[in-house]
Amino acid sequence: PKYIFPIIAVLSATYRFIPVFSVFLMFLLMYGIHMHFTWLAIPVVMVAQLLLVMSLAMFVGAITPFLPDLKVAIDNGMMLLFFISGVFFNINEVHEPLRTYLLINPMTGIINAYRDALIRNLWPNFSYLITVIIFSLLLCAVSLVFLKHLDRKYGKVRF
Repeated sequence: PKYIFPIIAVLSATYRFIPVFSVFLMFLLMYGIHMHFTWLAIPVVMVAQLLLVMSLAMFVGAITPFLPDLKVAIDNGMMLLFFISGVFFNINEVHEPLRTYLLINPMTGIINAYRDALIRNLWPNFSYLITVIIFSLLLCAVSLVFLKHLDRKYGKVRF
């Protein structure tokens, strides 16, 4: 089945993410950040992130064969979303209305949840994470319908 290809790509990236994240946790401990009970929320944040990335990969994988130039737009769009997601700045210090626009990116909330649990010793916003999980599951279902509906047309796409 065609949905296997995006799943394999995401899971291989996940296998690379886990050791890097473990090194990051050791760096936090060496830097002086102490383990806290809020670190128990990290698996929930990771599941939300994995489901979001998986559903987006399946959706993009379903439509990219028909729009091959979309790959360039997606690559540049992903880089833009990375830089405005709050990786290099604290989203809580951004003033309205810009903050509201930045929070449309679901990775912004996930990055903020990682910060809350690991650095600020706060429980992440679970209602936001559940919203991301529900959105991801819905997008995954839509993507599976697209993949199943377009399955026989993939071999006939001409470039």
